[in-house]
Amino acid sequence: MYIDVNTIDAYAICMHHDEDNLNNWRTLFPHVKIQEAVIGKKVDITDTNIVAPLTRFQLNHHSKNDSIYAVPSVGGIGCYLSHLECMKKCISLNKPIIVIEEDVKFNEKSRSVITNALQDVPDDSKYVSLMYIRQNKNSKYNSTFCKILGDNSGFQCYLIFPEGAKIILKHALPITTQIDLFVGVLLHLYPEFIGYALDERLYSFSEIFMDNLSTDIQSFAVKKYLPSGNIFYVIVVLFIITLVSIIIYQNKN
Repeated sequence: MYIDVNTIDAYAICMHHDEDNLNNWRTLFPHVKIQEAVIGKKVDITDTNIVAPLTRFQLNHHSKNDSIYAVPSVGGIGCYLSHLECMKKCISLNKPIIVIEEDVKFNEKSRSVITNALQDVPDDSKYVSLMYIRQNKNSKYNSTFCKILGDNSGFQCYLIFPEGAKIILKHALPITTQIDLFVGVLLHLYPEFIGYALDERLYSFSEIFMDNLSTDIQSFAVKKYLPSGNIFYVIVVLFIITLVSIIIYQNKN
């Protein structure tokens, strides 16, 4: 499937933007428009039709840092709802659109890689991740794309089709987790919702780190990024016990 970057409608979700950002996005997607972000502070989080009780609890409790699946702030609520507005745009237009988050900046490499990739998008695509933080669960599709099996992470820039937008909107409310992770859950649970990601990462670790420092949506917590499997913690405990034993033995001798 061929997607023409010069003609496709694109929407940049912005709370604040300047002409430099807009001009940068237009170097890749000339028809980009501004999608005003939903302000999280203005959302009634007591409305259980919008925010699930567990999510509201996490927002008002330290447990928001317990898991990457926890919604970290009311800013995350605004982000979630902003992306849903883009899904509605996609459905009303009845054609695929590009969605861009405010902190995205395209460089020469990303423009080239995305332009080339969109010339041959898998025909059964409902969602295609173009820039992301990480994709943990995927399978190789071809030299350009991998198929997402779940744990989609990062909504920096993506291509969404009306069929995919309808599935997301059908299950989207009330809010239970962050929008990118929620889409990963749907990709895992519903075989008809087919998603791909660029095999080449265009959003670097340094960019992720700097954006996390400047955003009011995320709150960094080491606990959220530690492995969930027991083996990691068993190895750490055994290492500490071994190290302490060696120190005690050397002191005795």
